[in-house]
Amino acid sequence: MEKLIITAAVNGGITSRGKNPNVPYTPEEIAESVYQCWQAGASIAHIHPRDLENRSSNGFCVMKEIVARVREYSGENFERTVA
Repeated sequence: MEKLIITAAVNGGITSRGKNPNVPYTPEEIAESVYQCWQAGASIAHIHPRDLENRSSNGFCVMKEIVARVREYSGENFERTVA
């Protein structure tokens, strides 16, 4: 079988629930979506963290919570890279 890398983009920086009610907003929802994608075979997750008002945010605290929650799901099988 040929090697393949699957990237999952679980939410968008401007995608609203008005357009798609299933878009994950909270750190818990984002982490759960990332974990489900990983279980389905994705090896990379592209995410847009959101602040408490559901605006796109690169805040350290939000990202830290998402990473912690993904690690709770996946154990040591998770490595974070920010670009």
